[in-house]
Formats: sequence, C-alpha cells, structure tokens
Amino acid sequence: MSKLMSENFSNETYEKTFSQLQMLGKGSFGSVWSAMHKYDKNTYAIKKIIVSKVENIYMVFQEAQALAKLEHPNVVRYFSSWIQSCNSDWTDLTPVKLTIFIQMELCSTSLKRVLEKRDGQIDPLFNIKIFHGIMKGIEYVHEKKLVHRDLKTDNIFLQEINTEFIPKIGDFGLVKSEEPTHLEANTKENDIYCLGVVLKDLYFPRKSLDDLLIMVEQQGDFNNIIELIFKMTKMTGSDPPQATKILESDIFNMLSDNHSGALTSKINSLEEKIKSLEQENADLKQENNVKKEKIKSLEQKIESMDGKAD
Repeated sequence: MSKLMSENFSNETYEKTFSQLQMLGKGSFGSVWSAMHKYDKNTYAIKKIIVSKVENIYMVFQEAQALAKLEHPNVVRYFSSWIQSCNSDWTDLTPVKLTIFIQMELCSTSLKRVLEKRDGQIDPLFNIKIFHGIMKGIEYVHEKKLVHRDLKTDNIFLQEINTEFIPKIGDFGLVKSEEPTHLEANTKENDIYCLGVVLKDLYFPRKSLDDLLIMVEQQGDFNNIIELIFKMTKMTGSDPPQATKILESDIFNMLSDNHSGALTSKINSLEEKIKSLEQENADLKQENNVKKEKIKSLEQKIESMDGKAD
C-alpha cells in the first residue's frame, strides 16, 4: 500500500494544474467541481473523495485505475487520479486531511435534470435513443468484468453534440462497497435491475414499479416497453436478461425505422432539389433563346438601316 500511495501522492497537483470553476455537486463522499486545466485549456469534472481510513485508499485506486482503462462513447472518461494532503510527508498522512482527486470528462447535464425539465412529457424517440446508448455502455462495462453498483438517472450524464444528447454512464460506486471489482452474478443483475428502473423513469416518470403492475392488471395495457421493464426488474419471476440480450429487443426497432425514414426523407429532398434545378435550367435556356432572338432581330434591323444609309 505504501508504494501505491507514494506513486500517487502529490501536495499541490490540483492547485498547480487546475483553475477551479464551480461546484457541480456534493455528498457524504466529498464534492465534484468543474475545473479548467491550465495547460490544455480543457474543462474537466474533478471528484474530491474524502477518505477517513487510509486502508481504503488501495481499494479506491484499484477501482479508479480500472475505470481509467475504459474507452467507450457511452461511458464517462476517467483521465487521472491522485492523493493530496496538506502534510508534506506522505508517510505522515492524517485521515481528516486525506483527499483523493479523480479527473473525469465533463458532461453537459444529467438525465435526471433533463427528465425534471420535461415534467412528465414523453418523447419516445429521445427515450429509445438514450436507453440504447446506456445499454451499449453497460454492455461494454460488463464485458470488461466491471460493475457500476449505483445506476440511476443522477449518474447517467448527457453530452450535447450537434443538438443531440449522447448518454454516458458515470459516477461508478468507487467507495461505496468493499466488494471486488470483478463481475459477480448478483452485482451484474443489480445493474440490470437499476436500468429497468431507469427505463421506467423514461416512459412512466410518475409511476412506481408497483403502480405499473397495478395499471397492467387493471387496464391490460402490456406493451413491449412494460414487458422489458418487468423482465429487467425481475417482476416476471425469472432472472433478468443480460445487456447483450436486451439490446436485441424489438423496442429498438424504432431506431432503424427512424434512420430509414430519415434517409428516405433526405433522398426525397435531394430529388426535389434536382427537379427544381432542372426546371431552373430549362427556364434559363428559354430565356437565353429569347435573348438570342432579340439580338438577331436587332442585328437584322441594323443591317437594314445600314443598307438604307448607303
């Protein structure tokens, strides 16, 4: 442990390297800040984790190093991590002064904030795009033998790119469990269960899982979205499906249909533009012919006038 601490300990890394901007959130773990890197001029999210027990450092860094290896468009990027204290000698750290810093990708907003602004309104295409991205992200995480342990709308961030929101899984449970980072059946199922709740929040934000079950029993309204929610949250009595299996669900057919529809629309638009240009070209040709006739007529008139003058 001493080697790990000495390799990652710094007294002034944060102050020397970053210009702190504003607090993004805080909790029992510590706080998260936006900060601009003084050298590359990019803005990052910096998580400051207060560790009360020195023996927890090894577990936190093991997890942070594993997360730093993850590279996927639907997972928040982890860049660097280090320990910092007011003490000058890393061997003389006191728990109250010990802080772990984790440098992460900064996202535009969170799914929770977007859903709150939406105030119960449902956008099916937005929902399915976001959920598809989340499932691609967790499929990748599970393939890397890692689990999240705390999936919810607060921890799913959205990066706005060209007016489109890209979902990114973040805020992994760094110091919330002593369990090993290797994938276990119960923790993997827990991730799927939590994403079933997220899917419910996307389509039925004002209903609990029990409310949803009552609605189905009373109204018989059992569509493929509700069926998947129940499977993921084990309300069907069977084991929840794995992420790869969920991505094969027909709820994502809308994405291919929408893509095909968008392509068809673009093709129709281009065909209309071609027709318009062809008509414009024909009009110009006709106008050109009229001008040629006028020029010819004027030339003949000039010749006639020249003949009379002679």
